[in-house]
Amino acid sequence: MRGEGRYELNREIVYTDSQGTPWTRLDVVSFMCDQVLCGSSLQKIVIQLNDMGIPSPKGSIWSLSTVARILQNPILFGEVHTNRYRQAKNTLTENGKRSVIMELRPHDEWIRLPDAPAVISRETFDAVQEHMRQNRRESSRNNRHPEALGLLRCGYITCGICGSNMFVLYPSAKEQREKQWRKPRYVCQQRDGGTDPVHNHRTQIYLPNIEEAVRETIVESIAQPGVIRMCVEELIASFKKNIDTESVRETLAGINTSMRNLYSLAEHATTDETIAELATRMNQLENQKRQAEAMLADLEDEEELFMQVEAELRKFEEWAEQVRTYLADTSYTPSYEELRLAVQTLGIHVTVYPSTGDYPFRYKIEVLLP
Repeated sequence: MRGEGRYELNREIVYTDSQGTPWTRLDVVSFMCDQVLCGSSLQKIVIQLNDMGIPSPKGSIWSLSTVARILQNPILFGEVHTNRYRQAKNTLTENGKRSVIMELRPHDEWIRLPDAPAVISRETFDAVQEHMRQNRRESSRNNRHPEALGLLRCGYITCGICGSNMFVLYPSAKEQREKQWRKPRYVCQQRDGGTDPVHNHRTQIYLPNIEEAVRETIVESIAQPGVIRMCVEELIASFKKNIDTESVRETLAGINTSMRNLYSLAEHATTDETIAELATRMNQLENQKRQAEAMLADLEDEEELFMQVEAELRKFEEWAEQVRTYLADTSYTPSYEELRLAVQTLGIHVTVYPSTGDYPFRYKIEVLLP
């Protein structure tokens, strides 16, 4: 953070975990960098931070844009710039609110400021950027054939033993030759050296079997139009409640007015003491303005996401109306995108236990109506 004419690292404790370990903002940044270097995607990091209960810089939940903006900022290795973002789009939304989209400027337009204390080394920063680029390339390849990753990927199917997300495992070349494991399956395997079931287990279930059961659940849920309507409206209302860019814009407008007033006062200042006081106040306002602009950029990212989500929700509702009468017909094959949208909107969650052992059930499918 910037203090009186210099930068200082913020060592304030913002969170204490279940083990009693205190976390500062520096610890959070180091954790994110370590996770990227260990192969985690930004989406997984967002989920981890929110699950742990660590507050974001603005005190709410973490988003992809927030994590990416922090990890891509060269201030992490001590290099400070201003003028990094510019307005890319300024429009009015359907509800009458103004939507301003910010984008990163070309590097040669950035304005260099004095160095700040480094949180990580330049080498670590560069390694994090390279891992993030690799993840984006891998994500782009996977998105071309998302059905290969499973209908329940990214948190919709978890292990009943340890609660971890299960991943899709396809048969190896050897298994195919020997005609073993001809069906892909969702798997969770923990071999951490412990003897208790949580640290030493293997949970798996055939992908076609569980996804067919999920499709049957979707059919049952879509047969209830009232449930679909309630789900869609609650989701849209929750998004609208959490996005308030207008108040941040009003704050920015107030800061800009205060800065203009200070400029006018500075023109008529006659003593060194007055000039020093005005300079200190101007530094404070500039810091507040940077924080408000960063908050506004986050909110505008979320507002843009909301508009996309709302369009998808409406599309799902229309699709549900169209297919309700014939989805139960086994001759009709819905697309992967249709079923995936149904899983996400209905909040379907599957819990799986091993096929052997004293467990309450083999699997359970829940419609959580998020």
